[in-house]
Amino acid sequence: HVERAGATNNLRIYPPGYFFLLAASLASGAAMFNAVLARSLEMDMLGFSAAAISGAAAVGSIASIPLQPLIGRLSDRSGRFPYLVLGYSAGVLGVVVMGFSRQVWGFWLASILLTLLISVSTSVGSALVADLVPAAVLGGGMSLFNSTIWVGGIIGYASAGYIIQNSGAAVSLTAAGLVMVISLLLLFPLRGK
Repeated sequence: HVERAGATNNLRIYPPGYFFLLAASLASGAAMFNAVLARSLEMDMLGFSAAAISGAAAVGSIASIPLQPLIGRLSDRSGRFPYLVLGYSAGVLGVVVMGFSRQVWGFWLASILLTLLISVSTSVGSALVADLVPAAVLGGGMSLFNSTIWVGGIIGYASAGYIIQNSGAAVSLTAAGLVMVISLLLLFPLRGK
């Protein structure tokens, strides 16, 4: 009973902005993983080879390698919020580009934009958690934040499979785009933090 009361009190230690960041990360993870699954299935339906499908994922990953440390360093100097908005906006744009892609370069561009979202979310988001959360609960706050994108990914994969099977990839990408916009809007209470 005492431990449960202590856990409840610990939740009160976290500032409200932290919960907005958690919600934004969870929603963006769901939308991004939905889009990643839709990308592979859409490319397959369009007749792209397995090499082209895996290449689209690889291009996005390669593009993100130099971005994480660069964006993290820039956010140290000029604030976290603009870079979070930039990254989440890139995720929204990535879903839109993917919805209209019919050529391999379009899927590459969408992958780069979605990977930019992950790079910003993990590097700048983690830095913002360190800024927001008191040192006494930083370890728990950081681990909870780092799990949200993966929990969102599970939700995104499961929902994408269901939606694509019953309504098609276009409906799944539309849903991902809407959830991505919601995740972007969830960042705005963090302005000035």
